[in-house]
Amino acid sequence: MKKCIVIGWGLLVAATSAPALAQVAMPEELRGILPEYPNQRVMIAFSPGEAEHVQIDIPDKFETVSAFFKKHLLATGWKVEIEMTLEDNYVLSLTKEGRRLGLISYQSNESTTSISFTLEKE
Repeated sequence: MKKCIVIGWGLLVAATSAPALAQVAMPEELRGILPEYPNQRVMIAFSPGEAEHVQIDIPDKFETVSAFFKKHLLATGWKVEIEMTLEDNYVLSLTKEGRRLGLISYQSNESTTSISFTLEKE
C-alpha cells in the first residue's frame, strides 16, 4: 500500500509541474477496470513491470469524482482495504483477485480534479 501511495503522489506531482500534455492512452488492464468519466483527460500513463499507472484530470469536484469511481469499483467486486479523506484529498486502496488498486484524488483547481490510479499484484 505504501508503495502504491508513493507512486501515486509522484504521478500527481509530475503532472501538476509539467506543461499541458496531449491526450494519452489508458493502460490496457486499467481500461478494463475503470469506467470512463464524462470529459476525462488521461494525462500520464505507464506500465513498468507488473504495475499500471494512470493520472486523469476531470472537470468536476473531487468528492463527486471519488464517489463515482468508488461506487463503480465496489459494484464490480473490489473490496476496500484503506480509505481516507484529508481536506481536499481522497485515498482509497482496494483489492480483488490478487490485485491491489490504489486511488488518490485531489482538487487541483476550483473546477478540476486530478485522480491517480495504480494497479499492481498483491
